[in-house]
Amino acid sequence: MTEEAPERLREYAEQFGAPGVEGYMTGAEQLTEQVRKQALRQGRAEGREEGRAEGRAELLIALLRSRFGVLSAEHEASLRAATAEQLDRWAVRVLTVASVDELFAS
Repeated sequence: MTEEAPERLREYAEQFGAPGVEGYMTGAEQLTEQVRKQALRQGRAEGREEGRAEGRAELLIALLRSRFGVLSAEHEASLRAATAEQLDRWAVRVLTVASVDELFAS
C-alpha cells in the first residue's frame, strides 16, 4: 500500500458524505487497533522469551559456580549473551564436563 492510498480512500469516502467518512474512520480505527494489538502480542512474546533466556543463563551460572567456583567475567558475559538454544545445549552438558572451559569448547 502506498502512502497516498489512505488519502485516496478518504477522498473516495467523502463522496458519500458523513456516512462514508464515518465508515472510513471506523475502518481505519479498527485496522489501527488490530495492528496495535498484534504488535503488543508480539512484544509480549518476545519479552517472555528474553526473560526465559535470562533465567536459563542465571540458572546455568549458579550451577557452574556451584560446581566449579568463581566464573570469569568473560564466561559470565558469554552465558548472558547466549541464545536460548546455546544455553539449552550447555545446560545438558554442565553435568558431564570437567571444566568451564570444556563447556565452552564445543
